[in-house]
Amino acid sequence: TVSRDYVDSIIESMADLLVVTDRQYRISRVNSAGLQMLDQQEENLLGEPVQSLFENGHQSNLFDDTRDKGANMNVQDETLKAGHREDLSVNVSKGTLHDRQGNVDGYVIVASDISSEKEAQQKIKESLKEKEVLLAEIHHRVKNNLAVISGLLQMQIWEADSEQAASALQESELRVRSIALVHEKLYQTENLSYIEFDKYIRDLLQAISATYLKEDSRITVQTHLEEVVLNINQAIPCSLLLNELVINCFEHAFADGQEGTVTVTVETSGRDVKMRVKD
Repeated sequence: TVSRDYVDSIIESMADLLVVTDRQYRISRVNSAGLQMLDQQEENLLGEPVQSLFENGHQSNLFDDTRDKGANMNVQDETLKAGHREDLSVNVSKGTLHDRQGNVDGYVIVASDISSEKEAQQKIKESLKEKEVLLAEIHHRVKNNLAVISGLLQMQIWEADSEQAASALQESELRVRSIALVHEKLYQTENLSYIEFDKYIRDLLQAISATYLKEDSRITVQTHLEEVVLNINQAIPCSLLLNELVINCFEHAFADGQEGTVTVTVETSGRDVKMRVKD
């Protein structure tokens, strides 16, 4: 009697729902916290199948008869029917009771309310989504502003008085465009912090070639690029370096009309990345 009173005291002190069933999952005991969560009276539940307490019912893995009936189980994120109140999200565990001969005598079902946790997680997800949208919009606006600056520089090139001034403005315009391209690539990716630099290089080389190489040019550009991911603090200086090196090749490596090849190589070695430009 003392032992039973002690166990009853423990069961009633639990803040989680606790249900005891027989071998057929018929309810034989529900603690006070469980009755409050279910918004029910115990006499209305006794003898009822415990599956009726959950939205998934017999479909839940918790009551899968194809599994070992003597095994304990845990199921994440079940829905508990809460009577006249809003249904509750719960984590559920099932323990097995055995008689003196080791046969299955019944089950103990414990359900913990995780509604507040799920609500907090949802708020975090929504907040994160808002920040991602905001960051994407920032990259988009930076790209657009840089595109405006690039356009203004192009207009200035048309009005340049000398070839030297036009060349300097052209180089500046390409530098701005190379940075704008970084923000454009970041805006187009799901991960707003990192850029697939090998794909970026191909687009940048195409932009530089379109500006500096004429249709009858005999200079070709080759690439040997391994897949490389850089963050924005690495990508922008690397893009400017590549921009300067390739422009320098186009301007000084080959005499007028001379045939030649510019090769850009990117390779990785452990945590190091090597970028090489060869003419």
